[in-house]
Amino acid sequence: MLAVLLLTCPLSSSLPPGPRPDTTGDVPGIRDQARVVVSSGTFDMFGDAEGTAFGFEYRWPYRSDPWWGLEELAPIAGVIADTEGSVYGYAGLRYDWEVGDPWLVTPSMSAGLYEEGDGLDLGHAVEFRTTIEVSRRIGTSTRLGLTVFHISNASLSGYNPGTNGVTLNLSWAPGSD
Repeated sequence: MLAVLLLTCPLSSSLPPGPRPDTTGDVPGIRDQARVVVSSGTFDMFGDAEGTAFGFEYRWPYRSDPWWGLEELAPIAGVIADTEGSVYGYAGLRYDWEVGDPWLVTPSMSAGLYEEGDGLDLGHAVEFRTTIEVSRRIGTSTRLGLTVFHISNASLSGYNPGTNGVTLNLSWAPGSD
């Protein structure tokens, strides 16, 4: 599906020449704005789980002097829940890589707490999440993306099945037009 998206959408923007509203530079861009992300997809794309996952994530803007010392990384926090009662709350860091207007690739790493409900048994309450998102600007400050993620307890317990998921995401900068 990702290959179809990449092949059918042009890599150049149809915006007129001049400053682009969703890039770094003199105008507010992806690194200057906080973003809200809502998502829906599957929590277990290769397994037996049948529930639909829904997520909410907040992405802080980049800072020139972050307390964590790496200005190329920006914080995120979010929650994913599925219709089988599983809930995963997390916090971590992301990197926004502008690969050509209007495309953005965003890898991230997070740690969080997991409650299985009637869903997947991941072996431990503490879980780690790695993601890769490919998104495309679809408006002045709105992006549509696809995220693939892996959640695992990193062998904190003897049982570590992990899970892989995929979500469709819509993100926007609150307060922008």
